[in-house]
Amino acid sequence: MDRGIFGVELALYLLMNKVLFPNHVFLLRGNHESKAMTSNYGFAEEVLFKYNQQVLDSFYEVFTALPLAAVINESILVLHGGLFTDIGVTIRDLKNIDRFSEPPNRGLMHDCLWSDPGKAPGRHFNTQRNGGLVFGPDVTESFLIRNKLKLIVRSHEVRDAGFSNDHEGLMTIFSAPNYCDCKLLSNDFFYELIAYFLSNGKLRSLSYFERGFDSKYPPI
Repeated sequence: MDRGIFGVELALYLLMNKVLFPNHVFLLRGNHESKAMTSNYGFAEEVLFKYNQQVLDSFYEVFTALPLAAVINESILVLHGGLFTDIGVTIRDLKNIDRFSEPPNRGLMHDCLWSDPGKAPGRHFNTQRNGGLVFGPDVTESFLIRNKLKLIVRSHEVRDAGFSNDHEGLMTIFSAPNYCDCKLLSNDFFYELIAYFLSNGKLRSLSYFERGFDSKYPPI
């Protein structure tokens, strides 16, 4: 949401694919899927310009229904922001969050949407965002061990290459090629698909060309 002038079309396209392919398309909530953020950053204005308040209210209802996180093959946690101010959080705690509401200013739901990884160990208030947590590699390690996971995949921060390995067992993926009108990937650089091989713990990049797609017209 809130980036570019085709937010409505993009949102409807994603929702349409979820309806058509419910067992293959999975959508998670990010920090911009809220009334406060869409009001401040343009999506609400875009919806009202193109449609009306009823459509905007329907989007708000959809936002509250979006899951905050997902676990893949009981090994990979996927969420928008990062880890938590509270110590000892488990996957069960995340399942027990009442997500059908606007995000609060603190707590597990807030951290899911706003936290970022940092290089320093420990937990620190996220002064850059004035909310959420900056958590160190030690926090990531203990969370993975406690929940018997092997990897955390999150987004929330621009990455020039489209992805980064921030901690051992934590990856940021930000694949938008033209974020805020700033082209992140050169014309000579194919989109990359990130494959994490749990068997050997190595990260490998796969271009669409390697996967057999036409590199000039990569699938959305």
